[in-house]
Amino acid sequence: MDNAPEGIVLYDAEGRFDYTNKRYRELFHEISHLLKPGARRDDVRDAFYSAGTIPAVIGQVAEFKAEMERQRKAGERPERQHPNGIWIQYSDHNMPDGSIVSIRTDITGIKKREEQLRQAQKWKRSANSPAAWRTTSTICSRSSLAIWN
Repeated sequence: MDNAPEGIVLYDAEGRFDYTNKRYRELFHEISHLLKPGARRDDVRDAFYSAGTIPAVIGQVAEFKAEMERQRKAGERPERQHPNGIWIQYSDHNMPDGSIVSIRTDITGIKKREEQLRQAQKWKRSANSPAAWRTTSTICSRSSLAIWN
């Protein structure tokens, strides 16, 4: 699991830290020093959220933790952008024995491609707008050469 591209962390049924892979420690280097056997999940989360790592959480740690817990129980996979620009998808899974497996995936590349697609669609809409056609026909009526792509 240490070579997995996703960050993985395991907590036992009592909410104590059990294992993490190298990628998780890279993604969450701010709290890697806290990831020691027996560390409480709530303490690690409190330290991470209180550090201001996710700007939307500042001053609202309790509310954010409650929302993350609701999302975990509902099986949702929220996405958060960190101040360093990377996007992380959060996925937490309850195991039959009560332990929790958390998987963190860097989706920055996907988010960049989504933004490029939005920009291309915006450009396409503006190129097909009546205003664009009026500009083109005005230019064409004043010139003997029209260039089309």
